[in-house]
Amino acid sequence: MLEPGYEMFLQKPSNASRHALLPMQVLRVENEVCIVELDELAAGLENDLDVVVYFEHNRRFMKQAARIQSILLEDDALPQMIIEPTGKPIDAESRQCYRVSTVMNDRTVLFNHEICPLLDVSATGYAVMTSQELKIGQQTQTVLAHNNQSYAGMACVQSIQVLDNQRTRYGMHCMEHGHAKNKLAAGLHQLNMATQREQLRRMSRKTG
Repeated sequence: MLEPGYEMFLQKPSNASRHALLPMQVLRVENEVCIVELDELAAGLENDLDVVVYFEHNRRFMKQAARIQSILLEDDALPQMIIEPTGKPIDAESRQCYRVSTVMNDRTVLFNHEICPLLDVSATGYAVMTSQELKIGQQTQTVLAHNNQSYAGMACVQSIQVLDNQRTRYGMHCMEHGHAKNKLAAGLHQLNMATQREQLRRMSRKTG
């Protein structure tokens, strides 16, 4: 999707709660891994750092979870980075899939080893409320329970909304694909459909 000459933006972890984007130029692409050039190396960037990159494609602003493989520094040359995608590109301007609220169902999720309230869910992600401090692009373990079945997998922080001094809402994107048994993607799909059915039943009782 990315080609040499494209402009790409990286969201710095230190600015996770704000949309401060670092511009860079794509020099070349090899097996989806991008070699990019920056005007200057920002503080906080390091090897093996999980980030989120933004770019324009077909007149849409896209975002994608990625990881800095390495930072290349040479005398009398602009700094370069090798960036490897770790997730699929999604539309940064709208939600990828229909999300349904789970607040009324009092659902929880094991999020980074902590039981947290589950706020909403879609077939590709979810939102959670926690006091933990995470960064854009950071990946974390998730265990979702539904119908006495546990579904585990990795999810990536796509958005951050500070609610108050103790609570933050994180929008998460599932890093896995397919509906393999016991995997997070399968659990999200099933819970999303079940929650939609529950909401439809409540609406039918109100209008009946």
